[in-house]
Amino acid sequence: LNAVEAWRREGGRFMVVAGGTTATVARCAQWRDKVACRFLCRSDDQRRNATMLVRCMAFQLAQDFPRYRQELEKAAEDTVEGLLPEPLARVSVVCKGRMLIVIDAIDEALDVLQLVASSFHKLPSWLAVVATAKPTLDAKAWFGSRCSVIVEPASPRKDLDEKFTDED
Repeated sequence: LNAVEAWRREGGRFMVVAGGTTATVARCAQWRDKVACRFLCRSDDQRRNATMLVRCMAFQLAQDFPRYRQELEKAAEDTVEGLLPEPLARVSVVCKGRMLIVIDAIDEALDVLQLVASSFHKLPSWLAVVATAKPTLDAKAWFGSRCSVIVEPASPRKDLDEKFTDED
């Protein structure tokens, strides 16, 4: 996580932790003063839905940023633009450094992956996205040069977990 923290302080906007696990996300979530919202793409089809991602992000941001909540209440549309970049652009948020949006298993939800690839650059500069994915995801193809990629080394335990998960 030291690499993620250094990237956050240097002003990165999007990072994929290739080979990152739910444990990586859990460790990031412990940074309460640095994480604005979290989203898990696994578990069920509803959690793999891009609309659910946008609504969860809006809800979590509204919990911590009252001015954003006020702008959100005025939103005319229940769309990505109406819930995130437009109301966020109308508020000034005072925070210590860049806040993170953490998305686990982004490669397991194609519509979430497509939404984030096409929209993350519209978020205000005080927000950055960190996503975990399997090492097989070609993050540069999806996100281009705007994306930083770090590869988390595989552990024997993780390899076993994936082996047994794949055989089910």
